[in-house]
Amino acid sequence: MANLTPAEHEIINGNPLGDSLSSVREALREAERATQQEASQSDDSTPAPGRPRLFMAAIGKLFVILSGSDVSLLLASRTGRDALASDLTAVRLRVLKGDFEYKHFRSLSQFVIRQAPDLDVWAAVIALVRSISHSTPPPSLPPSLETPITHSSASQQGSEQTRRKIEPRVFEEIRHCTYRAVDGFHEKYFTGHKWNRRAKRVWQSVKSHYSDNDKRWTQLPDMATEDEVCGWVLNLQDELLATERAAYFRSNGSKKVGPEASRQLDLFVKMRRDEASDAKHDWRHVVVVGELKQSDQKNKSLWLQLGSAVRNVFAYQPTRLFVHAFTLTGTEMETWVFDRSGPYSGATFDIHEKPEKFIQVICAYLMMSDEELGLDTFTRVKDNRLFVTIPVKARGKKRKRQLELEPNPIAHQRAIICRGTSCFLAKTTGAMEFNRVVKYSWTSNMRPPEADLLNKANERGVKGLARVVGYHEEVTSISKLREGLVFSAPHKFRNMPGSTTTSFSQSQPPVSHSFSQFHSLGIASNRDGKRKLTDWSSHSSKRSRSNSQLTETEQAENGVTFPVQEPQGTSLVQQNQAPYDNRIFRVLVISPAGRSISQFKSVVELLESLRDAIKVHRSL
Repeated sequence: MANLTPAEHEIINGNPLGDSLSSVREALREAERATQQEASQSDDSTPAPGRPRLFMAAIGKLFVILSGSDVSLLLASRTGRDALASDLTAVRLRVLKGDFEYKHFRSLSQFVIRQAPDLDVWAAVIALVRSISHSTPPPSLPPSLETPITHSSASQQGSEQTRRKIEPRVFEEIRHCTYRAVDGFHEKYFTGHKWNRRAKRVWQSVKSHYSDNDKRWTQLPDMATEDEVCGWVLNLQDELLATERAAYFRSNGSKKVGPEASRQLDLFVKMRRDEASDAKHDWRHVVVVGELKQSDQKNKSLWLQLGSAVRNVFAYQPTRLFVHAFTLTGTEMETWVFDRSGPYSGATFDIHEKPEKFIQVICAYLMMSDEELGLDTFTRVKDNRLFVTIPVKARGKKRKRQLELEPNPIAHQRAIICRGTSCFLAKTTGAMEFNRVVKYSWTSNMRPPEADLLNKANERGVKGLARVVGYHEEVTSISKLREGLVFSAPHKFRNMPGSTTTSFSQSQPPVSHSFSQFHSLGIASNRDGKRKLTDWSSHSSKRSRSNSQLTETEQAENGVTFPVQEPQGTSLVQQNQAPYDNRIFRVLVISPAGRSISQFKSVVELLESLRDAIKVHRSL
């Protein structure tokens, strides 16, 4: 659903729907019953029934009622029209023409049927308008002379997030920044930690399930299916890891993960929670993602499935630092980490040949601390409320101030390799009004910080510009997160047929969920030719745009031949030295809090906003 401003709350509460929806409630209930069976049989790639006749008629009637409400005239348009009423008219026309899908409207229908509060109903209406308006991506803009285009999956959202559409977009993100068999990976993430002794004790207990003579796990069948492997891991967990704070789970047809882009995960880790046995899994709670395939199914699609799942984790946990993941192809395991500069993995290993290493990994994902899992520990959660402590300037002195955040982001990016920008309304502790915005972002260390640019523009007297009222220059950075790792050449993917065309990374409209929780880089070559990260502050780094090159040789992957493409950089500032873009995680607080530019109340207001933005850029 959409995030509503305090002013919109007041409008909705002052103009109640009353009994106006009573006449359509039974029609929606009957339409739900008629289509529920079909909808429940849909999977990741098969949409729910498109245009059920009964549902079509009921939705048309509902929108007539909503369009006649004063609220629709008083709330701002979400698509650049005069008011929300204009958006509703456009949606109603699409319904009348049969140009809609049942799944777009089901959330709103459920709220009406359950007689939900007006705030929930109108939030669902706004979310629906946004979903419909984004169902056809805008045409790609031509690249500027200075900024190369980057690829991301941010343009896919809501009902578009089927596996068929998302995976090619994820491929465009990771194709030039994926590293495999990174030196030091296993040592960094799986050895030398407080929990290693506990993992060792688990290994000693589970050795009875392993045959030293046959060099294999005795309870795991030859050519085991995904179901058999999952069942085996879950049985080991029940026997030896039942007291850990986290646990492995498996989603199935009735318990997929997430309300939108819901999908089935082979195995994933989340914290144990007091919830109903039939409760749906939520991306906000997923801490580790796993994908399994039989040995004869090994191909690139497995990594793309993994990447698509990680994308959802970042979307629902927008301030997450990184995400652990793993694949198990037959008996071959590969452990991964995804951060805002790309995915990288350790060396693959066979779980029969290295049983202790396998148990060490399985235990690690359940025993890791929040920091080791990549969770956001900068933002604190207390009594289901979010707080950050930010350095601020007050009366010429620097001090720290605690701010409370609205749990629902007003904007966030739905992609992996990006700035990961997410914005939250905020207020000082104890204040009534959320009058500030806290902005989290991963910005390249090769670009000036946004805070410096805002301060410079304010110093030059530019009007209509937000002020910096708090700033944490560096929470962490990619170079710190990857410290101790040695990166060689990026993995060379074969071109994917039918891959999507280029698009810009876009900020996404708000969603209803809340999230759970500097050095320049130089390169030194070691004896075997691999590049290692080193500090160097006295040398300047030059970056240039690299051109895509195809090698003359073509190699087959899974029986299909594609040309091998040389990896490129993925950041806006292309590089020819560092193996990845060193992004810095910064937190900025600005005031006053404004509305999204798409929520302008008049053409004059829109033009004034654009004028002010142009003045700011000119001043810089």
